[in-house]
Amino acid sequence: MDISSIRAAVQSFYADIWNQRDKSKISVLLHSDFTFRGSLGHTRTGHEGFASYVDFVHAALGNYCCDILDLIVENRQAFARMRFHGIHLGEIFGYAPTGKLVEWTGEEGHASQQAMKPCVGAGNMNRWGNRIWKHSRLQGQSFG
Repeated sequence: MDISSIRAAVQSFYADIWNQRDKSKISVLLHSDFTFRGSLGHTRTGHEGFASYVDFVHAALGNYCCDILDLIVENRQAFARMRFHGIHLGEIFGYAPTGKLVEWTGEEGHASQQAMKPCVGAGNMNRWGNRIWKHSRLQGQSFG
């Protein structure tokens, strides 16, 4: 998979699956046995497990959106600086809904040869996200 294909796959992962909540793209973009480690601390395996995580996030955060601020692709791996945001409509981390905007930033890495379908291999998505949300509005201003 070349750099432009990896870039397009990562962009589709966020734009289509997360922002548009188009779960039909999960089976198009990702191997069936991948493991996803979400930035909110959850781990899910396979298409159904990941789809349930997408539903969980969207239920807790209305109008949930992932903005790619920077995207670097090199050696069949992608690294993105991200902004995540939504309206707090459902319980999350034990906090009752506030109706307030919740947002956090983070860095996401994707070893795309492991998870993205056009690449060779399967298994773990080898995705990591720093837990910078612990120090963002998620812990203080939005819920406080």
